[in-house]
Amino acid sequence: QGANGRSLPVPPAATLVPFEPPEPAARDRITDDPPLPELPLEDASLTPMERPCSNDVDAIAGDQGFIWIEVSAPCLTEQSVRISHGELEADWQLDDNGRLSVDLPAFSDQAVVTVSFADGDTQSLYVEVPEVRDLFRAALVWEGQKVLALHAMEFDATYGGDGHVHASLSEDRDAVGSFTVLGDGSGAMTEAYTFPAADAPRSGAVRLSVEAEVTSETCARSVNATAVQTDRLGGILFQRISLAMPTCELLGDMIVIDTLYRDMEIAAR
Repeated sequence: QGANGRSLPVPPAATLVPFEPPEPAARDRITDDPPLPELPLEDASLTPMERPCSNDVDAIAGDQGFIWIEVSAPCLTEQSVRISHGELEADWQLDDNGRLSVDLPAFSDQAVVTVSFADGDTQSLYVEVPEVRDLFRAALVWEGQKVLALHAMEFDATYGGDGHVHASLSEDRDAVGSFTVLGDGSGAMTEAYTFPAADAPRSGAVRLSVEAEVTSETCARSVNATAVQTDRLGGILFQRISLAMPTCELLGDMIVIDTLYRDMEIAAR
């Protein structure tokens, strides 16, 4: 009641009605708009540093009949990689950036180089190397640590004299040809010999042989290898061998095989 004794009027009861928005027109419906693009999931082919995990190989013809090869595999750091060219093959370990640079002696003027990665990826490249036509080449391929050695005797050289060359030679013996070692000892290895036939100072022959030292790692075991060489017509000759090494009582002895390669007949030009 108020101060004068009268009662205040009672307002009508409030009526609450739920708010219902109007039905949107068909053209305004969200479902009629083009679907939103789905956000991509995290790319599993990226390294933590956002580098792509692709394996890349570049190969171009270089000087003196070599193929310059660059390998990049940023997600396979310090993993093994094999490079093959015909019967030649060698294994290396990639560096801590997943990279490798190799100078590969070509044995064909139309060379095919294959690179095999630890993740199963294999890439082959074709390279034209016309300078190979002016070279004589030979190679010895084997698996594992250095147990074999290819030797060349140029122009009737005597053992240990001028013109006797091999990959481990640390002194100049007035040689015309040169050696290249492929592989780091972690798998397949190759020693390749190159003689620049087009620039031969005189006519003659180059004789090739293979030496195998009897060591505690090779004694009483079989050593498998492949002998490879080019011929006068630009073809490639190869022969696979299995060498039965002597018993361990003969440690330090040297086995010499001089029947695996044909003599290189050199004609001065």
